Amino acid sequence: MALALGLEDPNYLGALALFVFVPSGVGSFIMASQYGVYQSETAAAVSLTTLLSVLTVSGVLMVFG
Repeated sequence: MALALGLEDPNYLGALALFVFVPSGVGSFIMASQYGVYQSETAAAVSLTTLLSVLTVSGVLMVFG
């Protein structure tokens, strides 16, 4: 998609790749907090996926770095 938009700078492509690997579950936690349901479960899921993303991002950087 980035190449189709004309983005060819490797620095921008690397930043975009890191942005894609990071979990986006914070929005679900905000919704759970607003409705007052499943707050602890959502917080645990966001924490776990963040931890997993740290491992996967590190692995991807080691492979392609």
